[in-house]
Amino acid sequence: MGGGASLWAAVVLVACSVHLHHPSRGAAGVQVLRFQEDRVATSGTQAWYKGKLEVSRQLSSVTLCGRVFLFTLHTWATFIQLKNSNGERSILEGDIWLDRVRPVIAQNWNFQLLKKKLWVFRWHHLCFTYDAKQHILSTYVDGHLNNDQDVDFHNKYIAADGAVLGQGVDYMRSFSGNLTQVNVWDRPLSADEIRRLAKCEDDQQGNYISWNVGWTLQDVTSYEVPLTEICKQEADTRYFWFPSLTYNTALYLCRALGSTLPAGTSIEEAVNMATIAHSKFQYYQNCFTDFWIGPNDIKEEDFQRFSFVGTCESELRNVYFTAFQLDEEELMFMGYGAYHIKRLNDTWAWINVVTNKTIAFLLESVPDFPMGRRWWQLEQPVCEQKDGDRRLLLSPCPSGYFTCNDATCIPLPHRCDLKYDCGDNSDEEECELVSFPEGYQKHLPPRSVDSEEAALSIVLTVIVESLAVKTIDMVMEVSYQLMLTWRDNRLLYQDLKVDSTLNVLPGDTMERLWTPEVDFINTIKSEHTLMDGDSLIRVDRRATSIGMKPAVPAEVELFSGEVNTLTARRKYGTSFMCHLSLVLYPFDVQECFMHFRISSATKFFLLFDTNMSSVNISANRFLVEYEVGDLSLEYGDESQFSEVKVIVPLTRRSGYAILNIYLPTLVLLIVSYVTLFIRPAIIDVRMTSALTVQLVIATLFSQVSASLPKTSYFKMVDLWLIFCISITFITIIFHVVVDNVMHGEPATSGSTVWVNSLAKSKLGPVVPGHTATAASPSVPGREVVGKRVVTATKVMVPVVFIIFNSCYWGYIMSQ
Repeated sequence: MGGGASLWAAVVLVACSVHLHHPSRGAAGVQVLRFQEDRVATSGTQAWYKGKLEVSRQLSSVTLCGRVFLFTLHTWATFIQLKNSNGERSILEGDIWLDRVRPVIAQNWNFQLLKKKLWVFRWHHLCFTYDAKQHILSTYVDGHLNNDQDVDFHNKYIAADGAVLGQGVDYMRSFSGNLTQVNVWDRPLSADEIRRLAKCEDDQQGNYISWNVGWTLQDVTSYEVPLTEICKQEADTRYFWFPSLTYNTALYLCRALGSTLPAGTSIEEAVNMATIAHSKFQYYQNCFTDFWIGPNDIKEEDFQRFSFVGTCESELRNVYFTAFQLDEEELMFMGYGAYHIKRLNDTWAWINVVTNKTIAFLLESVPDFPMGRRWWQLEQPVCEQKDGDRRLLLSPCPSGYFTCNDATCIPLPHRCDLKYDCGDNSDEEECELVSFPEGYQKHLPPRSVDSEEAALSIVLTVIVESLAVKTIDMVMEVSYQLMLTWRDNRLLYQDLKVDSTLNVLPGDTMERLWTPEVDFINTIKSEHTLMDGDSLIRVDRRATSIGMKPAVPAEVELFSGEVNTLTARRKYGTSFMCHLSLVLYPFDVQECFMHFRISSATKFFLLFDTNMSSVNISANRFLVEYEVGDLSLEYGDESQFSEVKVIVPLTRRSGYAILNIYLPTLVLLIVSYVTLFIRPAIIDVRMTSALTVQLVIATLFSQVSASLPKTSYFKMVDLWLIFCISITFITIIFHVVVDNVMHGEPATSGSTVWVNSLAKSKLGPVVPGHTATAASPSVPGREVVGKRVVTATKVMVPVVFIIFNSCYWGYIMSQ
């Protein structure tokens, strides 16, 4: 606060500055016609072209340009119309809305959406060109190409004998504002010519209708402005002044008006502010000596347009307002259309100035201004609400911003992003992501977006996080993330973020939502997908917004359920039954699967998406017994329900069996074979070693069999172990045969040959007083035969071994 007057005697003023654009009036230059300055629709304001137009002159190609300065829009504004004396209308016409324009050429109406919305109280240069040879209709706004459109008028021509400005088919389509430089050419102007016209670098006159030829005026005001002043759009500072306010209220008020407290960083600036206050309010003695000064000089020049949100108005002219101030206590908001917001008997009122009816009164609020999110008492129906209190928003924020309760602005993506950005924390209130229609039934599946008769596609995504196979139980235990993605065209989504983690639905919304149910078929128990506390449903943003929600007092973006998807995600731990064929164990390749079936409805309604469904694995592929291959999906058509199998290929890691079965048994076989090289005379050593080998192999056989499922067929490991036992048994037989051939003799007193031989080698010297029967000495012929038998056994065992292994391993390799 500054100044020398005492507070009780002074009226303290708050100065708010806003950067405005306006054309400066001059003494000479381009003629400007002003229509309906009082903003009241009438059929009497018009201007007729003085030049001569003949019906015989027919235009196939054309360019229509004009510079407009809107005051208001009654419905839409027709700024020019060509007619015939026979009553034929809409031969050439230019119609204006805020978000679109409509050039009418040879009675062909063509809407063109604008990339940037038009403003009131601001000059805009519009051009429409049609090239009959290329059949291209082009629209230019302020010298920039808005869009091209391929249009064929089928050899229709423009032929008129009169042109009128400011009137359409009826008075509600009449023009309210300033007009200048309306020209028509019989050719399409080039983009550079249009740019020069828009930038006031040229004042080219039309060769069909020329602005400078003149106009016959009816209830229209005419004045002249230098051409350069029209395009200069001087950016001056406009000040709003208010009576005594606290600093916080002043700060709110200036921000809510889309302006700032003016900076006062030096004595000169402060004196300048005082001078401005004194010149505007000379009848106050000390008011200009005390006023608030803002901390900076930031100017928001695009915040001059206010939006009245939550009124369900479809036309932008009934949504947009401009702030005006006639004196320091009379602030009003003038709508682009029929509405005003102003004080009536010290109460803010929303008024329809056309019907002269009050729609709503502002309820008591602090501060007592309508900017921001406020409660209003309805006097007329709004959004099908006949009476009562309704919350509405008067916002200074431009498109792409969210308005906080106190009328400050934050970027729209910052709303509902799990952190506070508004000073009053209102950006994290009412963050509803799903808008349910009336009559939504969660037990009914949505229909397909493409066709009502087609089935709805469900995208299945499986991410395997861990996997274990229990061979003896023939079970595969899987921990995995299962995701189901679908579209629900009955829904609308609100304020979706690009980051899907910010679009997670709360539990109460999940309970109201239809979700697909999938059964797990090949499980031990009956299992299916669940929607519980461990489940998560998010909305994936796949497309841009389709517009704003008109019935809520906030900038709520709407997104279509036809394009944007829902994804349900949950982690499961499931034991799937596997049918393992162990014939080739331990060199077997298995194939387990996870069998899923949609149980919510038949495949005529719900169907797994064969193009988008996928399976991935993040688990360790090297298990204790198996190596996991690439997972794939296999779809089934046999059932009336849509089914899919996640195929899990498993290749046995045979290293364990080789090290613990094949290698030890091979060593034992070698030991058994080596016994054939022990001297035949010591038969006990040969027999003991061979029997020990056979016992060890039999024990190993028993252990291996116990670690595998019981089957009615032989496994390859069984064949190997049986072969090992057999070959050791044959070796034992060979030992007996060799001993019998080389040392045997006819039996005496019932004794066998090998017993005599054993006695001969074991009893040693004869004990005195006793006698022993002496073994008969080997017959030389037997020794020769015995040596041949020994040699034969040494050859036969390897031959049998080689033959078996050739067949054994050959069969395994062939599989």
